[in-house]
Amino acid sequence: MILYNHKQASRSRVHLIAFYPYPETNPGNQADQDFHYKSLVYTYGINCQVVYNPEEVINLPDLPLIALEEPHHATTDLRSFSHPADAIYVVGNSRYPRPSDYFLAAHRVSIKAPGSGHPLYGDQVAAIVMNDRMYLDL
Repeated sequence: MILYNHKQASRSRVHLIAFYPYPETNPGNQADQDFHYKSLVYTYGINCQVVYNPEEVINLPDLPLIALEEPHHATTDLRSFSHPADAIYVVGNSRYPRPSDYFLAAHRVSIKAPGSGHPLYGDQVAAIVMNDRMYLDL
């Protein structure tokens, strides 16, 4: 697990929990994934935990949890979602495709990707969602 904290008292409290891509991540390329998430921490001023399994997640604050999932009947499209000012976002991987199965989600949000059957990687989804928050001035 890797844990990054970005503390800025004047900004909203945003936390990201992400799962390393499976089966793509291994000891030889984990640092590459770490850099992707670390850049999100600094670019968007968020806190981030990157884990292999749900049991590794630690110290979650009492904030609404938004599960970022592939589109299904229980998800809301990102374009129509209203972000809470303070929140925890969870993005899964192919082993844990529905974070709401492992975490009590206040909302399930999806992004429609143009390639059917070719989902986005978690770091891509997280970047899109954080950019959406930024342009909505949260």
